[in-house]
Amino acid sequence: MIEQGFAPDYPISDGGSGLWVGQKAVMLEFSCHGDVFHIQQQFEQIANSLARRVQEGKTRLMREAQLMGKTSLKDTVE
Repeated sequence: MIEQGFAPDYPISDGGSGLWVGQKAVMLEFSCHGDVFHIQQQFEQIANSLARRVQEGKTRLMREAQLMGKTSLKDTVE
């Protein structure tokens, strides 16, 4: 492969073993770095999930406050 021009300066791979094995087979000096895409993607999913939960909590509190506002002492003192 190197004879055909494949000689990356900084190879990057995800955690899959197939790419690592293939690169190691064709490159004498094997040095492959892990990617950060998948980790970043997982953290974005967690952050979005937490943001939705916060928004749901705010919505629930507003609904409860509206229900409490509709209730008055007049309704209970008869």
